Amino acid sequence: MTDYEISDFVDVSAKAKELNCNIPSGITVLPQNFHSGQSYSELYYESIALDLRAAFRENGIQGTSLEKSEEVAVKILIRECALPEWSPPIIYVVGKFIQENPALVDFMLNILSNFFYDKYKSVFMREPTSTDTTEFYVVKLSIGSLTYKKAKYRGSWEGKKLKGLKEFGDIVRKL
Repeated sequence: MTDYEISDFVDVSAKAKELNCNIPSGITVLPQNFHSGQSYSELYYESIALDLRAAFRENGIQGTSLEKSEEVAVKILIRECALPEWSPPIIYVVGKFIQENPALVDFMLNILSNFFYDKYKSVFMREPTSTDTTEFYVVKLSIGSLTYKKAKYRGSWEGKKLKGLKEFGDIVRKL
């Protein structure tokens, strides 16, 4: 089972300015309530977000975080993952990165697949099965409409990889 959905998202640059955050570049994991937060102090991440940011860095994907420094990043409220109420991460990708290197999307999605596979093993003490699903969002400025779009991925597992990532990568590139 694989499901994709496209929806509008807030102007990431304008919202970052409004919240007095860095304007993100590269690939950035956004706070869960970035789109609705009214102030910097209201922003929160799921606890998995910092691990995901570290996974991107470990794999050579650099991006600017919204926070002015890493010390500030850990001060943003981190809401502990309370399964099954877990909220999927929101990953912002600067469109210029994709235009300059379209293969970056596939690399990023492969990192996500490996990351979630490892999380299944560490949290559930087992490998994911074909009945398990994983969900995340990718946000990008749509070149065609100059509006920000959020692409939702929800898919099941086929062995050690998420199903349908190639198709989802094509969707993200075409946003």
